[in-house]
Amino acid sequence: MITPCESIVKYYIPALKAGIVQSLYASHGMSQVRIAKALGMTQAQVSKYITHDYSHEIEKAQKTALISKNSKQIAMRIARDGIGSFEISRMVCTTCATINPDYDCLFSTARK
Repeated sequence: MITPCESIVKYYIPALKAGIVQSLYASHGMSQVRIAKALGMTQAQVSKYITHDYSHEIEKAQKTALISKNSKQIAMRIARDGIGSFEISRMVCTTCATINPDYDCLFSTARK
């Protein structure tokens, strides 16, 4: 059995991160080191996202309209406004709550 949070953590959050990284790198011209610092990950992780070195399931999730749109919006806010980890986390959590509105996580409860 896979719980709702498991599928989000296993596929959708990595797909969102991949989209953010790829957008920051290709559309906003950020270096891998700068992206890693902004997102709190290693440069090696950033490189894997840029080169599409991840599972087919993550790639499939990345192509969904919600993930594609939100990853570009988050990347734009990072590049344009220099938002920090709290705001990035809030935007990622908002995306998660949108993917699975029936699951009562702390963030979705706080939104109501």
